[in-house]
Amino acid sequence: MCSKDVEVRKLYFKGLAPSSRFKLQPLRILKWDDDILLTENREDYVGKKENYSSWPWLKSGWTIPFVTGHKYKIHWGNNGLDWT
Repeated sequence: MCSKDVEVRKLYFKGLAPSSRFKLQPLRILKWDDDILLTENREDYVGKKENYSSWPWLKSGWTIPFVTGHKYKIHWGNNGLDWT
């Protein structure tokens, strides 16, 4: 359970280009807060798949809840696709 001070916002990612590269790819999210990066070896932290959350592609994009006040590293697929 979270305290009442925690806010969760929903973000919808859609219309990424080129669309053929992103369709059906999972969206992967890694917590990227400063306190984590200061205590972890960055290369090891990024390399561990269990540190990521994965969200499937649904119809035309991805709808993801985020806790405000935190940082996240986001990429698509297993190869770290970027977007425009």
